[in-house]
Amino acid sequence: MNSHFHPQGRSPPPLQHPKPTHVPYQILEPPSTPGAEPQSYMRFTSPGVSQQPGPGRATGMPPQPVANPYGHGPQHVGGYGPSAAYPQYVNPASFGPWGVNDATVQMGAQLGKTAMAVGQEYVEKNFGTVHFLPIGILKHQFNVSNSYVLNKLRIVLFPWRHRPWSRQVRRSETNGQNEGYQPPRDDINSPDLYIPAMAFVTYVLMAALIAGMQKRFHPEVLGVAASKALAVLLIDIAFVKLGCYFLNIQSPVQMVELVSYGGYKFVGTIVTLIAGQILGRKLYWCVFFYCFGATGFFLLRSLRIALFTFGLHLVGFVAGAAVNLAERSQQLVLDYENDGASTGMGPGGVFGSQKPPITGKFVRNLTQCPPLPPRGSPPKNVHDLSQICLRAPTTFRRPDDFSVVMAVGDSITAGAFAEGIRQDIVTSFAEWRGVSYAGGGDPGAMTVPNLIKHYNNTVRGGSVGRNLVPEVCFGPICSPTGWNSEVDRFNAARSGAMAQNLLHEIRDYLVPQLRYHNISDADFKYMSFQVGSNDLCQWCLVSEVPSKAPFPGSPGVFEAQVTEALGYVRQHVPNTVVNLVGVFKVSAIYNLTKHHGEYCSKPASKLPHYSIGCACALSDGPVGDRNRWEMDKLQDLYNERLLRIVKKYQELNDPSFAVLWQPAVIPLERYPIEAVSDVDCFHPSTANHQRLAAGIWNRLTLGSTERSMELDWTEDIWLRCLEADDRLQTRTQWDV
Repeated sequence: MNSHFHPQGRSPPPLQHPKPTHVPYQILEPPSTPGAEPQSYMRFTSPGVSQQPGPGRATGMPPQPVANPYGHGPQHVGGYGPSAAYPQYVNPASFGPWGVNDATVQMGAQLGKTAMAVGQEYVEKNFGTVHFLPIGILKHQFNVSNSYVLNKLRIVLFPWRHRPWSRQVRRSETNGQNEGYQPPRDDINSPDLYIPAMAFVTYVLMAALIAGMQKRFHPEVLGVAASKALAVLLIDIAFVKLGCYFLNIQSPVQMVELVSYGGYKFVGTIVTLIAGQILGRKLYWCVFFYCFGATGFFLLRSLRIALFTFGLHLVGFVAGAAVNLAERSQQLVLDYENDGASTGMGPGGVFGSQKPPITGKFVRNLTQCPPLPPRGSPPKNVHDLSQICLRAPTTFRRPDDFSVVMAVGDSITAGAFAEGIRQDIVTSFAEWRGVSYAGGGDPGAMTVPNLIKHYNNTVRGGSVGRNLVPEVCFGPICSPTGWNSEVDRFNAARSGAMAQNLLHEIRDYLVPQLRYHNISDADFKYMSFQVGSNDLCQWCLVSEVPSKAPFPGSPGVFEAQVTEALGYVRQHVPNTVVNLVGVFKVSAIYNLTKHHGEYCSKPASKLPHYSIGCACALSDGPVGDRNRWEMDKLQDLYNERLLRIVKKYQELNDPSFAVLWQPAVIPLERYPIEAVSDVDCFHPSTANHQRLAAGIWNRLTLGSTERSMELDWTEDIWLRCLEADDRLQTRTQWDV
C-alpha cells in the first residue's frame, strides 16, 4: 500500500504528531452555495489525530465519531463528515471554534463597555449640557403636534386677543412639585424650535424663488439669504441680552428660548414676501406694517413672561415652601380681617404694631394751627437739648430749625408718573418732582419740604415742576443727561435707582449743588432717604443667599451700599438729619391692581394691562405667588439691615449727623386703586404722595410707637400741628 503512494518503494520517515490534550475543534466552514462551482482555492481541515497512528489513517478511512463535550451528540473528527459544514455542537455563546477562549471574550466585552461609557460621558459633558445647545431642552422644544403648529401660527399672526400669555406648569404626579414648564405640545404659550426652523428654511427658499422669478438666481443666493437671516437673528438675541444687562434683569432664560422667539419673525416675513408677489407693492407695505406690529406685540408679551418670570427656571418650589406660602397668605388674611397692624416682624416689632391714637391738634391746613413760639436759643448741634425739651432727653431739634431740604432715592422720590394720564401724552410719562412727597416744592403741593417750609419760609431745596425726560439709572449705568438742576434743586433721586446708585446721586450731584448754591456747613439740613423698591423688584429671589455672600441685591451688599452713601453725607454735608424711610411692601401692589384692569389699561384701552414696573410683584400664577413670597422675605431682611445702620449712628452720637428711622408700614392692599398712577399702576399717584407726606409729617417728632403705626388711607387728609416742645427724636430705641 505504501508503494501506491511512493512509486520508488521507499517508506517515508515516521510522522511525529503532537499528542492532543483535549478533543480537537474543527474550523467552521461557511455553508456552500447551492449549485456553486468549486473555487480554485478551498480550505480543508486536518484530520483528527489518534494516540497511535493506524493503518486506517493512511488508507483514507472515514473519521470515527468521538464524544461531544457539549453534549449534543457525536462529533465527527476531521473535515469529511456530513457535520463538517453544519456542525451541531457549536455553542452560540462561545467563540472557541474561532480560536478565542471565553476569558478573552469577556475581557474584550468589558473593554468595549468601558469605552462606550467613557465616550457617552464625554459627549454628554461636552455636548449634552452646553449652555447654548442643551440637548434636553432641544428635545423639549421640538415636542410639537399638528394642532399646536396651526394654533401657534394663528397667535403669531393674530396675537391681539390672545390671553392668557402665562406658561403652564408641569407638576410631579407623586409629590406635586414643579418640574418645569409643559412642552409645546401641551402648552400653546411655550416656545418651540420647530416653527422657527421651518420658517427659516422656508424664508431662504422663498428668497431663492423670488430671485429666480426675477431672472437673477444663482446658487450663492441661498447662502447669502441664509447668512443674512442668521445675522439678523443673532443681532436680535444680542440686543435682548444687552437690554437685560443694562436693565439689571437677572433672568435665567435659556439661549434656545431666545433663538425660538427670534425665529418667529420669519413667519411674518414669509407672509409679507408672498403678499408682495401676489398683491402688488402698495398692499405689500400694508401687510409689512401689519406683520411688523403683530410680531412686535407677540414678542413683547412672550418675552415679558420669559424674561421677567424667574421662579420656574429654579425648579425647586418644594412642598415646604408651598406650605409656608399658604400659612403666610392665611396670616395676611387674618391680619386684614382683624384690622391689625402686623407686618414685617409682626405685632410689637419694628415694622408694625397695633395702631395707637396720636396725640396733638389736627387740622386740614397748617394755617389753622396756632403760632409756634420761637425757641429760646438756636440749636448748637443736632443733639442740642434746650430747656424746652428737658422732659425728653433723647430728642433732637424742632423741624422749623431746618433751612435746607434734600432728597435721594428712586422714581418714587422723583415723582415719576404721579399726575397720571393726561391729554398731552408726553407729560403723562414725566417726572413730577414738584409733587414728590419727599422732595417736592411746588406751591400748594402737600409735601414734606412744603410742610417744613410753613414753619420756616427760608427753607431751600424743594423741587419744582417736571422733567419731561426721566432721569434714569439702569443698574450701574445712569443716563448721560444727568440732572435738570432748574427743576430738581436738591432732589437728587433718579428713576430706576437702586442702593448701588445712591453714592452717585450724592457725590456727583447733590454735594456739588450745595457748594454751587453756597449752602453753609452750619445750616441745619433735612434729608429724605428712601431706596429698596427697585432692589426688591430686580433681586426678589436672593433672600436665600447667605447674608455675607457678595451677591448683588443680597442683604449684606444692600447694607454696605446704603452705609457707604450715608457715610459720604456725614463726611461732606455736616449738620444733617437723615429721615431713613424703610422699604415698603412692594408685593402688595399685585392685590391692589389685579381687579382693576380697566383703570390700569388707560394708556391703551384696547389692550389688556401689563406692567414692567416690577415683574417680581406682578407675575401671575404660582410663579408670581412664589416671587411675592420671596420679595416679602427680602423686604424684611432689607429693613433689618437699615435698622442696624440707624442703631449704629445712634451709638456713634455724632453731634453733626443723625439718622431717624421711619418704618414704611403702608397697607397697600387696603388702598383704593387711585393710590397708584394709571400710567403703569405701579408708581404712587399725586393723591398717594399727599398722604405719604402727611403720614410722615404727623410722625416726624413722635416716638417709635407712633412711627411704627400704619399709614392708612383716609379720604380727608389731616395734619398735626407742631407744638412748642416737639423735637425730632434721634435716640429712640428700636428692637432689632
